[in-house]
Amino acid sequence: MLMPIRILGLCALLLAFTGCNRSETPPADAATPPAAPTTTPATAPPQAVQTAAANVTHERLLNAANEPSQWLSYGANYEEQRYSRLQQINSENVKDLGLAWFADYDSNLSQNSTPLYIDGVIYASTPWSFVYAYDAKTGQLLWKFNPKTPREWARKVCCGLVNRGIAAWNGKIYVGTFDAKLIAIDAKTGQEVWSTYTLDQDKIDLPTERYSITMAPRIARSSACAVTSALTIPKPAIYSGVITRCPAIPPTVLKTNR
Repeated sequence: MLMPIRILGLCALLLAFTGCNRSETPPADAATPPAAPTTTPATAPPQAVQTAAANVTHERLLNAANEPSQWLSYGANYEEQRYSRLQQINSENVKDLGLAWFADYDSNLSQNSTPLYIDGVIYASTPWSFVYAYDAKTGQLLWKFNPKTPREWARKVCCGLVNRGIAAWNGKIYVGTFDAKLIAIDAKTGQEVWSTYTLDQDKIDLPTERYSITMAPRIARSSACAVTSALTIPKPAIYSGVITRCPAIPPTVLKTNR
């Protein structure tokens, strides 16, 4: 029997595990209109989080190396070297670490994303573009965001249902969804702030317009950028290229660079 994927909290250390690729068979029923995204709030008010949620600014991102205790963006900083300069845990005392808390994700699918750690809160994405927020000290679930991605979208694109990461900026968490949307989430409440497609909506059903987002968005000069992968049909598994779209925050005019 498959066991749920879990996020583990370790004393003074947070580890993110990547599972083996597994696929989930989409339902055989006909396509239905996408449902509205939902947010599951915490069962009790958070106690340990006192600062503004996801208070990530341009200055903090540029100077991320000066805050080694934080993991503000994908890969930790703009260099994306994934290297931590913290030294309290080392090869001598790592054996003394123990389990402090754990939490289950609502999925048995492959977990590819690296969580963000910002001012006492862990933000993590999972397959089907779900996003979770946890109190890093206690493991309490602060909220869970479900974008309600249509499951039939899995027939349109290739290479798994994973999500590889999220971005934080000015009190919001940004996620690219499997059905090619870029969504801004209120980092404190988990409620959707805005959502925009990164493809031409009048071409969604065309066999040549098979797009999805699995990578983490990037923040650049007050814009959230998402790279949308394109799969050419009927040549399975042949990528025709990528489209980079950087709508303003909040989005005004969606510009496409082909």
